[in-house]
Amino acid sequence: MLLVVIALLILVVVFAVQNAGMVELSFLVWSVELNLALVVLASLCIGVLVGAVWVWVKSFGLKRRVHELETKLVAEMERAKELEDEVQKLKTYDWQGSADRERESGRKRE
Repeated sequence: MLLVVIALLILVVVFAVQNAGMVELSFLVWSVELNLALVVLASLCIGVLVGAVWVWVKSFGLKRRVHELETKLVAEMERAKELEDEVQKLKTYDWQGSADRERESGRKRE
């Protein structure tokens, strides 16, 4: 990725140097004459800054969502552990002995 960025920067610099003539920039009532190389390089820098700010802003929303999902995951893992413990208790429960005790307690009541 770094090599691609470096190659693009070299191309921009070569373009700017080869087009070093003066150009007039106008915006509404404002007008200025600048070197084309400066215009190209400034445009590139502004584009990079806008892109970086956009990614930075978007990352806040993603970080918040990741935090929410991590919290839910921890809660679900705790619930899964509770259910596993419940299953273990049921597996080790003496069902036959329990039925015998219930019959005996029923006979004693009669």
